[in-house]
Amino acid sequence: MRSRRSYLAVLGALGTLSLSGCLGSEETAPTTPTTSTAAGTTGETASPEGSPSGTAAEFRQYRESLTISDREQYHATHPGVVFADETELDPAAGDGFEIENVQTDVTLSVVPSASVTLGAQAPVRMLLYGADGSLAESPKLIQKVDDRKRYPVRLSRSVADVFDRTAPSIRIRYLSGGETKHETETRRVVVGYSGLLQQSGTSGEIELWVPRQGLPEGLSIEGRLDRDGREPFTFGLDYAQASDRFTTVADTTALRAGTYDWELECSLENRTLFRFGTYIGDREFEAIPKIEITT
Repeated sequence: MRSRRSYLAVLGALGTLSLSGCLGSEETAPTTPTTSTAAGTTGETASPEGSPSGTAAEFRQYRESLTISDREQYHATHPGVVFADETELDPAAGDGFEIENVQTDVTLSVVPSASVTLGAQAPVRMLLYGADGSLAESPKLIQKVDDRKRYPVRLSRSVADVFDRTAPSIRIRYLSGGETKHETETRRVVVGYSGLLQQSGTSGEIELWVPRQGLPEGLSIEGRLDRDGREPFTFGLDYAQASDRFTTVADTTALRAGTYDWELECSLENRTLFRFGTYIGDREFEAIPKIEITT
């Protein structure tokens, strides 16, 4: 039985000075990703993790994390970094972070309100905005080494100037003494996506789809339906320009009648962008509608 919590879901860890998700709940629960290739098939395989960027040994990639709003209405991923070594940030000396929207060249400075020491090999999550993209009530860095620490930050401008669309491409710079010491590669985050899996019918061949809502057209989406611990029913969604949504026609005649949980994994350029559904790992979200199948 999955635990029922209607707040936040976590989809992974972070990489050394790399982008990753930030959990509004400030909790972490790794999950095993699932992939599939065609509608009406079953199976489960591990999805690839991101590859290292550049030649610097400090950089490596991990998978993303996901925030779901308290109302289970919006989905967002957040930037974050991991340092290879313990690092002190002194704002008076010009230490901090800079987030750049590479599509618009707009940058946002993220500076601790006071000097902080960040631990090695532990995610530093940047909680700057809510799942709907609005400014976080208390923007902060979050890190857990032995215990969880929260460090308030000052921002140089509105988060909406940088996170200005559903899936902006960003990079993060670590500034030491006002100079760039490390920089991540470009990666996308998701801000304020509210799409849900829809169905055109409840038996036979039915259309399954989610709205694009500003997500990249080249997104690869793999889905699964689950019920009572049986072998999952897997399918893929492809972008349809005419309807501006990701869709497939699935043959459900082999499925038993009942209510099905669902989960979608959205990937771009062989890297998971985010996952969402009625459950994530062992977390179930009661407010998100399930899929109904009849005979």
